Amino acid sequence: MNPLISAASVIAAGLAVGLASIGPGVGQGTAAGQAVEGIARQPEAEGKIRASESRLIESPAPGIISRRSVYEPLQTGLIAIDSMIPIGRGQRELIIGDRQTAIGQKASSSWIGGSN
Repeated sequence: MNPLISAASVIAAGLAVGLASIGPGVGQGTAAGQAVEGIARQPEAEGKIRASESRLIESPAPGIISRRSVYEPLQTGLIAIDSMIPIGRGQRELIIGDRQTAIGQKASSSWIGGSN
């Protein structure tokens, strides 16, 4: 049973509650493509979501050695960036620029174009 749902039955007005003991988590299960409320309840369906495993939302990052290597290149569509800065798919990049250069638009178009 989901610990958030079982704990919700004992919560009353004026009672101090928190998530320090279990932490906020996300279950991996059959909720793909469905509307879900914050307490793991589906408004359109009967019953609750069944999760095969639960993961913390804010978990520590894996160590550098245990991470997978980036092999597949990501083409941004901007020749100036592609020729100077090789970017791999799945790699994190920091993009810095002036406010007038529309960096957010260029970055989002490269992400959308690179997802194919």
